[in-house]
Order: sequence, then C-alpha cells, then structure tokens
Amino acid sequence: MYLLGRCLRIRSEETNPDDPKHQWSVESLIPEMLREVGVQSSSDLLTASVDELPEVDGPQNQPELSTKQMQRLSNQAKELITSTEFSNLLLSQATEVLAQSINMALHVQAIEVVSSASLEMVECCAQLNPQTATLYLALHQSAEASRSMKELVMSSVSDPSTSQFAALLHQETWLMQNSVTTGLDSSSMRKNILKILSENFTSWKRLQLTPNHLDLMKDIPPAFNIVVLQHSPDKQTLYCGVM
Repeated sequence: MYLLGRCLRIRSEETNPDDPKHQWSVESLIPEMLREVGVQSSSDLLTASVDELPEVDGPQNQPELSTKQMQRLSNQAKELITSTEFSNLLLSQATEVLAQSINMALHVQAIEVVSSASLEMVECCAQLNPQTATLYLALHQSAEASRSMKELVMSSVSDPSTSQFAALLHQETWLMQNSVTTGLDSSSMRKNILKILSENFTSWKRLQLTPNHLDLMKDIPPAFNIVVLQHSPDKQTLYCGVM
C-alpha cells in the first residue's frame, strides 16, 4: 500500500499544472515582474513602498483579443482546471492510502514502512496542512530513531548464540526481510517472538512505536511549542515543523 500511495502522489505532481515547489517555497509564488524591481522574498514585498512596485496596465491599455484568441484561452483555462481537479483527486487518494499503510505498519511494527510512508505524507500535506504535516514528520523522526537504535542493538548482539534476546532479535529481523513477498510479518511465529520480546526485554520495548503516535498533540500542553527538525534520507533537505 505504501508503494501505491507513493505512486499516486508522484502522479499527482505530474498532472498538477502548478509547480510542486510552490507547496514549500512562498518566494516561488512572487511574480517575475516584482523580481525585476528587486522584490525577491515575502519580507521584501512587505517592506516595499507603493512607488517601488511596477504599475499594471489597466484594461484600457491592453490589446483587444480576437474571438479565436479568447476561445483558445478559454480552452487552456478549462484544461488547467481539469488537470488541477484530477491532481487533487490523486492527492486525496494518495493521502488515504498512505494513512492506511501507516496504520497497518504500526500494527505489525514495520518500522521502515512507517518511516517511508510518513515522509510521503509530509510531502502530500506540505504547507497546505502544516499541522498534519508536522505530526507525520514527528512520526517519521521517531521511526528513523527506532530504526537506527535497532541497528545499534543488532551490532551489539551480532552473534545469535550469545543470548535469548540476540537469537529472537535476529530471527525477527530475518522474518521481516522480504516480508512483502513472503507475508511472514503477520505470521504466528513472528507474533510469538514479539510477545516474548515485549514481555521479557525492556530494550525491545524502547524500540517500538506506539500505535497512537499521531495523538501527540493531545499530550502537549497548550503553552508549549515544539519544533521538529528532520533531514531527508538523502540529507539534501531539512524538514521543519512546529507543534
């Protein structure tokens, strides 16, 4: 489901006549005519005086359009509206599919799926819904932290024969490999392993994500503001959100 949601989101960006970067960069919405007079950011636009802004030709100064030109512009406008509506439909479907995949992944503790799907949800929401985007960014951050800590624990118990915890941890990791094709992530064997790990080992409990992770806002006092910062997997983008 995660891959389906990702495909829907990418397809939504392809069909959207608007540039995807407009979801993130407010400065990209500034018209070119304002950039020519030195307005490069939203702060420049607020501080610029009226005399510095370029004059816009009124209707009386604009050339009249022929019927053929008007018809062509009308057809182009209809195409843009249709493309935008189709893009929004795909985006809503992507959001629904990704949300379901996250819930299912949290239920079986598929941390990698939670991490990837939550980041896709951040891309879907962007500045259109910053509060929801921040919640999923926090979930992505928690999933990445859990994944990194599990790798650290795995490296410290590299030999499965040293302890029961090491043996169960390696067995659970093996079951999750290629779980999409094998279906072993929901097998009775893995459920028994998870039960033993949760009941007997505190370190394993610390690696788990709570299914109600998205309800963090309910536990945060109103007077608190929490800033969430997280790098993208390729380290090229720094995401920021405020709760």
